[in-house]
Order: sequence, then structure tokens, then C-alpha cells
Amino acid sequence: MENNEIYCALCGRIPECEEPAVLAMGRYGKPRHLCEECEAQMDVATLGSDYEEIVEAIDILGKKATGFGKDDDITMNAMRAFLVRAAKRASEIKDGSYNFDLDNEQNVTEEGDDEGFDEVPEELLEDEADAELDRLDAEKAKKLDGILNWVYVILFGGVLVLFLLKFVFRVI
Repeated sequence: MENNEIYCALCGRIPECEEPAVLAMGRYGKPRHLCEECEAQMDVATLGSDYEEIVEAIDILGKKATGFGKDDDITMNAMRAFLVRAAKRASEIKDGSYNFDLDNEQNVTEEGDDEGFDEVPEELLEDEADAELDRLDAEKAKKLDGILNWVYVILFGGVLVLFLLKFVFRVI
């Protein structure tokens, strides 16, 4: 397959949608995409409520990952972690201890609800001591900048005088 062609990291099919789901990001930001069928199986494994359907989806995804995607470490690591979480979830559903409210919380955070990130924690806010340090640093930088400007003017003047004496007046 061509390097610029998008294909499913699990089964090798070319996704039909313009922006396929991303399983994981590889080195240099290269995404590992999923086709619609594999994405649907992943949704069943992570959001399904029927134990048998979840186990079947996990089995299908495991076979696909060990088939087509077995040579890609990034795909294998992502799938290994995903399948472990899905299997744990399935076992909790089977024994009745799984809290389905966790699925709703996970979906909200995945959809971009960054409500908790709007506020800066109090310990990260700038206080008066930090503001005073910033002001002192700015004053020092301004003084140093002034001194360096004079040094540059003197150096430039010296080079100009040397140039004039050597090439224009031929004194040196």
C-alpha cells in the first residue's frame, strides 16, 4: 500500500469516510486509523451492555489485531491496552458490578467537555511576590539592553572609523 493512503490499522481496509477514527498516534504524528467496521466493534466493546456481544467484539478485534496489525508495535500496544480494559469491563458486566454511569462520564470527556479546565488553580495564579519579581527582572533587562546598545554603537563606530582610515584615507 502507498504511504499516503489511509487504511485500517486492524484489518487493512480503506475507510469510506473522509475522516476515519484514530486508534493511536505513531511516531512523527502518523495516525493509525480504523475503518467503520472496526470502529463499530470497538464501540460495542467499550459501550455495549450485553456481555455476549462484548466478548464477540473483543474476539473479533483480537483476531484482526493479531492478523493484519501484528507487525506494528504502536497498533499492538494500543490494542493490548484496549482489549484489557474491555475484558475487565465485560467481566464486571457479567458479575453485575459494572457502573454504567462511567460510560456516560467517559463519553462526555471524550466529546470535549473541558469544563474543569476553564479555571486556573489557585496555586498557579500569579501573586504579588511573583509580579514584583517580574517587574525587577524587566528593569534589569531594560538596563542591560541600554548598556548593550551603547556597546554596539561604540563597536560599530570603531569599525566604521577603522574602515575609513584603512580604505578611504589609506592611513593604516
